[in-house]
Amino acid sequence: MRFLSFEIQAEQFGIQLETIKEVIAFPTVTPTPGTPTYFLGFMRLRDQILPVIDLRIRLGYVPTLTHDTAVVVCEWNGNSVGLVVDCIHTVVAPDEKDIMKTPLSADNQGATLISCVVRSDAGLTLLLDVKGVLNASDEDLIRSKSTLNQLRHAG
Repeated sequence: MRFLSFEIQAEQFGIQLETIKEVIAFPTVTPTPGTPTYFLGFMRLRDQILPVIDLRIRLGYVPTLTHDTAVVVCEWNGNSVGLVVDCIHTVVAPDEKDIMKTPLSADNQGATLISCVVRSDAGLTLLLDVKGVLNASDEDLIRSKSTLNQLRHAG
């Protein structure tokens, strides 16, 4: 297993590489009224319109915009979605002995967000499960992106 490590308010997180399409600098985002605060809106990426979700807000942190702020473009249920993080670190390939199942119980919301914990000399990294981070209402917003792309290509 390999994952991309990143930072949110000095905490170490990661997402498995198999779900990541690319990493980009924080783009111009068009806000969408009437959506949750963590749903920032839509961005253009080449010929696509992608929804942008602030992972920092979604996880309960206060966002700050710096020159290190980045967007991790992930594949989720057949759609691309941008996840905003504070700072990108590196790709990590941990030893199996350093990967621990999440100690959270199934009735804890954190159990759906965290797929495992990786131990290293630098500390612990929480690997996020993209499917757990995004929920059914997020899927509706992301589907609306697909509608926007279809309308754009029809015209």
